[in-house]
Amino acid sequence: MKSFTCIQVQRKTAVRFRVFSKKIAKTHSEALELVMHFFETNQLSPRDSMGSSIHTLESLIKKRVNGLVAILKNIEREQTLPTTAMLQTLFEGTPIEQEETLVEIESNDPSFETDSVFENPMEDFFMYQKEKELEIKDLHQKNRILKTDLQTFLENSKLVSTTFGKDYFKLEVSSEVFENIKNHL
Repeated sequence: MKSFTCIQVQRKTAVRFRVFSKKIAKTHSEALELVMHFFETNQLSPRDSMGSSIHTLESLIKKRVNGLVAILKNIEREQTLPTTAMLQTLFEGTPIEQEETLVEIESNDPSFETDSVFENPMEDFFMYQKEKELEIKDLHQKNRILKTDLQTFLENSKLVSTTFGKDYFKLEVSSEVFENIKNHL
């Protein structure tokens, strides 16, 4: 047979405990045992306030989870997606730059007509290609001229050192050469 002991408690507290113990257990001893077990396993003290600490912990956990989500999204955007795109292009055998170049030519070039129906698409393509090749040759020619003009400037410039103030470069070319270079620009 189980032995019982008396504990002296205020009448108001005893009434509250009896109502509480009927809700959670069959006997008062079982209810008191459950309450003590709860506090011991969760390492809680009845004197501590749990309301503010639970909200604080909840907000801290939410912040950490949001931080992890941001890190994962960044990893996906910066590492996973570009790697996936590179692997896809590798398996397809077509580099990304070629596809982008084709789109840029179609959308940005006003001489390339996308609305009209071509009678002979291959002939139109070759004409377009020849026009672009001529433009490229013209740009190469202008580039060579600018390079020679720059070389002329560099060869005919001399550093002048001054005792007071900053040093400067002096250009020693005739006015005709200077006007010729000016006209090339």
